[in-house]
Amino acid sequence: MSLLEKNENMVNYYFFRGALKADEIEEIHKIAATIDPIEGNISGEIDKSYRRSKIKWLENNDQTRHIYARLTQLMKTANKEMWGFHITTIEDSLQYTEYNAEEQGHYDWHMDFGGYNSSTRKLSMVVQLSDPVEYEGGTLEFMINRSVLEAPKDRGTVIFFPSYLTHRVTQLTKGKRNSLVCWFHGPTFV
Repeated sequence: MSLLEKNENMVNYYFFRGALKADEIEEIHKIAATIDPIEGNISGEIDKSYRRSKIKWLENNDQTRHIYARLTQLMKTANKEMWGFHITTIEDSLQYTEYNAEEQGHYDWHMDFGGYNSSTRKLSMVVQLSDPVEYEGGTLEFMINRSVLEAPKDRGTVIFFPSYLTHRVTQLTKGKRNSLVCWFHGPTFV
């Protein structure tokens, strides 16, 4: 690939519909059920006007290693098809997130890329763990070229996107939405 080769996919997302099956999703829910939740935050700060969710960190260990491996393999395929980023690692643990309508769950427009620890994030991933008939609102949206695009909500769908892509989760108005999130890192963009 030429250093000046154009890539129209740099501001787009990629997804695998039905990539995780019901038994894999149930296993993730069972693992998460053993972990105490904490408030979702932005760089360590809690601002419920901006983000309102509960999160749990699923460490990479004997119980979860196969989940990490499966998601990493999907990431490699998506990255090869779309972006060609130099990815070296998952730096963070998997984040199990719950948005609840009773708590007006949401996460306003943001990027996953920034300073310090997030400066090496290249690709972000969201796994849809809830059936879309179980909730209303809670839509993962992307701002691409001044257009708002909705990501698929199908349970088991795995979505990848550049960490610098602006996105949000709209406020839930009914039910509960769970997702699994992680970030794949590499050398900083130059």
